[in-house]
Amino acid sequence: MDVPFLEAPRMIFNYQEELSSWKKKIEEANRAYSKRRYSQAEVQFLDALKQAESWPEVEDKNEQTELQSALSKSLNNLAAIFHAQGKYAMAEEIYIRSLAIKKALFGEESLDYALNLQNLAACFSAKGRYDEAEKLFTESLAIRERLLGKDHPELSTTLRNFALLLKKIGRHEDATTMEARATNLEKAHS
Repeated sequence: MDVPFLEAPRMIFNYQEELSSWKKKIEEANRAYSKRRYSQAEVQFLDALKQAESWPEVEDKNEQTELQSALSKSLNNLAAIFHAQGKYAMAEEIYIRSLAIKKALFGEESLDYALNLQNLAACFSAKGRYDEAEKLFTESLAIRERLLGKDHPELSTTLRNFALLLKKIGRHEDATTMEARATNLEKAHS
């Protein structure tokens, strides 16, 4: 007697449900991160990354861009956790992967790309790779200034992070100038 071949039921990818589920995982991980529960946050960020990596390509270009952007954010978040724990080699590798996705999605003239550059710069700074860090901070700041304007309050974070690097390499006058600029931007927009 022949037994009919039963095909496994096809799982239908529901874009909205998947993104909603992913966002909940990210929110939980961010809460753990903000409480410095790094191992808990790491597990949750890894879970969100696994979910994002499992998504198929979708036909709608906007949806595909959003899914790829979510994947890049998952990578960036995981890299940040590794960075916070001093796992710099792991963080660097993942920051670079995230940066490549952002570049492919949005090009080099985007705020998302500039933010990823800044994160990688901070990682390089933590590893003592100061020349590379300075180059990336300079590039990130230049992109953000072009896109936001030189007086935008969102520049203050980049300026303060760059100032930390400049202090590490003994350029205290330049660091003080950047910190003063960051303070002025914050005061002007508070």
